[in-house]
Amino acid sequence: MALYKAEGIVLRTRAWGEADRIVTLISPLRGKLKLMAKGARRPRNRLAAGTQLFSYMEILAAAGSGLDSLSQCEIKDSFRDLRDDLEKMTYGAYIAELVDELVPEQEPDETLFALVLQLFSLLRQRNPRIVVVIAALKLLHRAGYRPRVGSCVHCGGPGTGDHALFSAALGGMLCARCAAADTAAMQTAPATLGWLERLTDLDAAAPEKFSLPLTVLKELEVILGQYIPHCLEKDLKTDKFLTSLRD
Repeated sequence: MALYKAEGIVLRTRAWGEADRIVTLISPLRGKLKLMAKGARRPRNRLAAGTQLFSYMEILAAAGSGLDSLSQCEIKDSFRDLRDDLEKMTYGAYIAELVDELVPEQEPDETLFALVLQLFSLLRQRNPRIVVVIAALKLLHRAGYRPRVGSCVHCGGPGTGDHALFSAALGGMLCARCAAADTAAMQTAPATLGWLERLTDLDAAAPEKFSLPLTVLKELEVILGQYIPHCLEKDLKTDKFLTSLRD
C-alpha cells in the first residue's frame, strides 16, 4: 500500500467496530479525507489522542481500496482547551459540521484549510457566539452561498426605509417593493445587513477589534438559522444544541 503524509484537522469522528474510529479530516493538499484509525478508541493506542475532534496534526496514512488507513499521527495543536469547555466545544462542533457539509471530498484548498485553523484559534480568543457567526458567513461565501445584501435580490434596486427584509429562500435582501416575492422574509435592520457584509470580509488571520451590538448579533443568528438549512437542504445536527446553549 502506498503511504503518504499530510496535515489535517479533525472535523468528525465516528466509532467503528469494537475499538476503531473513522476520522474525517480537512487537509490543505488532499482536501477532505476519511480515514480508518485502527484501535483509536483504546486509551493507550498511539492514535487515540490525535483522533480527537479539532486536533491539528501531521499524519502518515496508507492508501487503500476502501478507506485509507491512518498509520501515524503527530499532534501540532490538540485544541484540547476547546473540548474541555462545553460552550466552546459546542460552537467548535458547529463550525466543524458546517465545514464537513459544505466541503466536497478530496478537493484540495490550502486557503480553506488555513481559514478553518484560524477559526478554531479565534474560538480561544473571542466571544464564541460572534466567532461562529463569522465562521458561518465566511464558509458560506467560500462555498458560493454569500447572501446578497447590497441590493434587492429580486429587482436589483436599493433597500428602502428603516427596515429591510431578508429572504432565506432567495438568498438575500428584499426591498419593500418586492416583499411579496417571499412572504416568509424576515424584517431586518439595515445595520444588521451592514454587519453581515463586514463580518464576511473580516480578516480571520488578524481580526480587527470591534463591538457588535447584541441586537445585531441576535438578528444575524436568526438569519443564519434560516439561511443555512436552505443552502444545505437540511438542518445541522449541532444546531439544536447550539440554540439551547444560547437560550
